[in-house]
Formats: sequence, structure tokens, C-alpha cells
Amino acid sequence: MRFRQGLCVGSVLFSLVAARGQKPDISIADKEAFQRVCGECHTTSMIDGYRSMPDWRQTVDNMMEIGARGTPEDMVRVMRYLARSWTRINLNAATAEDIVAVLGIKEDLARAVVKYRTEHGHFTAIGELKKVPGFEKIKPDEYKDKLFVSGQGEEKR
Repeated sequence: MRFRQGLCVGSVLFSLVAARGQKPDISIADKEAFQRVCGECHTTSMIDGYRSMPDWRQTVDNMMEIGARGTPEDMVRVMRYLARSWTRINLNAATAEDIVAVLGIKEDLARAVVKYRTEHGHFTAIGELKKVPGFEKIKPDEYKDKLFVSGQGEEKR
């Protein structure tokens, strides 16, 4: 039960950091917490790809139910590390908070993405981010592993 509370606290704190537009810090401490908490049961190199934040929350919750141990602060760090390092989001469904957390960009730019999508419809490719004010000079490959576009049931990178 204590671990489930730790994850809830971690999720709330993670959301607060993203909502304030602060760049989530992939600090050495975050990576160390991930390695310590998750590495206690299995190798941390077993991550085989990107997942959504709900998938990571479920995975971490399952791990805690079977014995993973950590403080509430550890869980904040684990979730922050997973968000910035191993999370993939749908550009056509992501909230500004999701975009901030996963890409590590400022809140104003993330809100501009959501506003553009609302005004112009779904993105059909990641490269269309260049049309969003503030993203004009981005390199789509920079975000190709962390973003996908979907709107008609098909994923496109």
C-alpha cells in the first residue's frame, strides 16, 4: 500500500512540474533512482521500447505490487526518468502537459502545439510541427522516437 501511495504522490508531483512549464530534469539522481528501484528486481536495460505514460504508470504500479521498493521521492524520480527517456505520445491527442513532460520544452511552446492542432486539425506527420509558431527551426528527427501522429487509427512517425 505504501508503494502505491508513493506512486500517486510521484504522479501528482510529476504533473505539477510539467504544469508549471519547468523542464523536467533528467538528472543523475533520477537515473540513479530508476536504476536502484527497478534494478533491484531486474536489469534496467530490459526496457525494449517507448511506451505511453499510462503504460509506464501501470508497469511501475505492477512492479510495486510485487515488491519494488522506494520512497515517494524515488517514485517521482523514476516516473520523471521514464517520461523523459522512454515515453512516446500521440501528437494528435497529447495535452500541453504531456508535451512538456516528454519533450522537455517550455509550456508556452507546448500550448502553441495544442492550439495549432485545435485550429488546423490533426497533424499528419511529425514534420508539420514546423508550422507551429516557435517550432519553425526544429528537426523532425529530433522527436521521431517520442512522437507519433494518429487520427484515423494508424500510427505514423
